[in-house]
Amino acid sequence: MFYHTVVTGRQYQTISEIFEVSPKRIEALHKQYAQPTRPFLFIGSGVEVGVHAGWGKFIDAILEFCGLPLTIDKAESQQARAERATVDIKKYRQAILKEYQQWESINQRVMEEIGRLKVQSIVTTNYGRALMERFSGQGFEISLSRHAYGDYIDRATPKKHRIYHIHGYIDEGQRADQLDIALASSEYERYYNEDTNLEHFLRDIFAHETIIFIGLGFSRDDPFPKILEALVQTQRTNTMAPALEQQHLFAFMNLPCIYEGTKAILDFEALNNAEDDFQKMGVVPIWFDPGNSFKQLKSMISALANADKGVQSINEQGGEPPLTRSEQ
Repeated sequence: MFYHTVVTGRQYQTISEIFEVSPKRIEALHKQYAQPTRPFLFIGSGVEVGVHAGWGKFIDAILEFCGLPLTIDKAESQQARAERATVDIKKYRQAILKEYQQWESINQRVMEEIGRLKVQSIVTTNYGRALMERFSGQGFEISLSRHAYGDYIDRATPKKHRIYHIHGYIDEGQRADQLDIALASSEYERYYNEDTNLEHFLRDIFAHETIIFIGLGFSRDDPFPKILEALVQTQRTNTMAPALEQQHLFAFMNLPCIYEGTKAILDFEALNNAEDDFQKMGVVPIWFDPGNSFKQLKSMISALANADKGVQSINEQGGEPPLTRSEQ
């Protein structure tokens, strides 16, 4: 059992401070990865957003197909935006299938390196076949959300490698009336509140498995931060937070930037706020520069797949982070 306590997050002021902490976090991840019980991968939409520039753009396309305004309130969540399109459920589903037929991995170089990792199982919020195609030679089976908890706790049969599509799965040739995914608010409600199996599954793996998050944004619209924070609160003790080498939840995260034309300026305020949030969730972030087609992320995953070759620092893995903010 793993125990966490909430402590104040780091307060970065310079890039050199990121250089200082990142190798230690990477080394801790490598040690966990090398354990006999292999980790879980948790793959988010950042790895598979297809022809669109992001998840929001995907929902833009659905709303346009349905003839609806893209935004009615600046505070509107992505789930709420998708919910507006469900007024005509048939057209909503047709829009999803139309857009999803164009999807493929956003970055084949990153997906190629992910496919080299030796993992116990994979959890994904994506709907497509990209992961199954990449891991097809390793004996993985697909498990849908309604079966996830039962498949995970099944001790009667040898533990199998599974790809848990926790938000649904879109198969080739699927009809609109067969579509069953979590995208709109009402669909999330059904997946997480009406059927508690999925939350039980997530709580169990977050508590007991080493997990590597890739491509997950940890948005406050998503259920994962709430589940992780509740788990930390439940397991909190009066002792100090566990040492870095005892942590078991790691997330590859792109450094937050403010863009001025082609110039990327590191957003230290967003970075420090994110560090505080990750502390509350019991997750260790490993920051990378998202520039140059995610070259640094690819290098980090490649180094993890070859963990026995040693640990590289963040500035030895495919370029340096973006420029610092302007001093004011």
